[in-house]
Amino acid sequence: MHALIKACPPLDLNSAYMYFLVCDHFRETTVLAEANGALLGCVTAYIRPDRPDTLFIWQVAVHRDARGQGLGRRMLEAAADRGAAAGARWMETTISPSNTASRRLFAAWAESRGLTLEETAYLEPGHFIAAGDEAAHEAERLFRIGPMGEGGGRWGVGECADGNANTTSKNDSITTLKHDPATPGHT
Repeated sequence: MHALIKACPPLDLNSAYMYFLVCDHFRETTVLAEANGALLGCVTAYIRPDRPDTLFIWQVAVHRDARGQGLGRRMLEAAADRGAAAGARWMETTISPSNTASRRLFAAWAESRGLTLEETAYLEPGHFIAAGDEAAHEAERLFRIGPMGEGGGRWGVGECADGNANTTSKNDSITTLKHDPATPGHT
């Protein structure tokens, strides 16, 4: 995951250890897309401890060779399905103003499900300044999507463009992370 995120600017790169923890602690909501053993994409996500009805999407990454094929949308759907299974009715993420690909992905996903998307201020560049450093990070805007179910829109549980929620083609699959300390290459 670390190598994939590194190859996907403008995503913030965190330590390999951080990705290991995300894969271990949030494996029920984090999604990987693989083809022939190669990691093509990931969605890191978790249920917010302070709001158990909210799935927070931390990062969405798609390898450059897999872009333009709807993989980001399918992984987002898989993460949403996992969030719904855990009781989430809302989805949140933060996106910097210049990350047009992510802005389009989440806006289109919400619209296709008839869900409300609210965008509000969240973090300003000053939040990222360490002592003595200049701001090197854009603002992060909070996107809140929902509500799902009970009179709200739909998650799209079980449906992808090809009618199959778990596969993207004959050779690639979207899976729930399985923690395997003997396989560190995924973190």
